[in-house]
Amino acid sequence: MFTRPQKQLIHDTIIHEDDDMAEAEDDPLSKLMTRLPRLNKAPLEIYWELRVFGLPPHVPVFITLPDALEVIGGDRMLNISIIQLWCMYMDTIVVDQGRSSIYEFVEPQTIQPSGNTFQNRQHYLQTWMDESKRDIYLVPYIDGKMKNDLRTMLQGVIGKSRGQLVQILYPKVCNKQEDSWECGFYVMSWIKTIIRAAITDEWNERFKSTSPIPEETIKQIRQEWTA
Repeated sequence: MFTRPQKQLIHDTIIHEDDDMAEAEDDPLSKLMTRLPRLNKAPLEIYWELRVFGLPPHVPVFITLPDALEVIGGDRMLNISIIQLWCMYMDTIVVDQGRSSIYEFVEPQTIQPSGNTFQNRQHYLQTWMDESKRDIYLVPYIDGKMKNDLRTMLQGVIGKSRGQLVQILYPKVCNKQEDSWECGFYVMSWIKTIIRAAITDEWNERFKSTSPIPEETIKQIRQEWTA
């Protein structure tokens, strides 16, 4: 799921239709479209490594037909499973870069109010913090209720941390999305930027643009998720 297929050599005499087909097969979004009938029959089940979220994968990530259509279309609110899979992919980048002692992810579904009690979410965060032994920065990607919920949940957790730096960041300036459905793509883009650039501090200096994330960048995110 995470590896891009190598380009196959194409003979010069192949007709244009075959050229177009070969180009489509090399495009991740086009290739995902060829898998839609399979996803229509049954979702794809993916289990994460324990190190990714510090949580055993009791329930797999299910990638469904609607999930694939959300990424292909690029104009809909993203399901949480898409963010889960992106974190799993980003973990492979972290390992390849030799930075697994620096970065770790909070499992995004487990901290959501839907389907999880307040006590279970708080217990997960406490366990995750105790075992990670890293400085921790949490950024609520939706202002208002999510920010207040995260703050309340951490009140009983931060005091128990063992000398760790734990901060909830509220960037005053950041990229402003133009449509409400774009937040998932923005989160994925920010995660990629942090990991690729090995950012660990000076957050307000790193994210100080109010411009929307370019459409080409969003397209690259969609392609990279698919590849």
